[in-house]
Amino acid sequence: MGMIYLTTCARLLAQAHGGDAAVWLDLLNQAVAARELAVPREGSGVSVLPGGVSFIPCRGQARTPVAGFIRWCEQRGYSLEAEAHVAPPTAPVPQVVPVRQQQTIVIEAAARSLGYTDPMNIPYGGKGKIRAACTKLTDAQFKRAWQAGVDEGRLRSSGRPA
Repeated sequence: MGMIYLTTCARLLAQAHGGDAAVWLDLLNQAVAARELAVPREGSGVSVLPGGVSFIPCRGQARTPVAGFIRWCEQRGYSLEAEAHVAPPTAPVPQVVPVRQQQTIVIEAAARSLGYTDPMNIPYGGKGKIRAACTKLTDAQFKRAWQAGVDEGRLRSSGRPA
């Protein structure tokens, strides 16, 4: 099954049974010290990365065989999901909205708050009112964000009066 880092083991235990992962990691390190959980020595304890760069793993970066970790958990009554051993759970990656797009969203919100229901049809003089409502944006930011909104098809002035 391979090897698993003790920090990953601690995170799995914390997720399954609650508590802080640091407390679980301390418990796992105590189990290693008591030789209840095997952590094979990797040479001199110095790991070598590609390119010849070496480092000494920090506490908690020790690895143990997955089968040994599962056995240790079972002996102590700690249940874990079978799939969790192979791939530890990961948090969803948050969507990052670019700053210019955030500024365009602010402009659209200001337009709606001023009563312009269609940001693609801002009447003559409306752009200035929207600019005045966007107090957090500088003139340059407003100008660039407005142009980005126009380029993306999200904002448009209807032009000068007849």
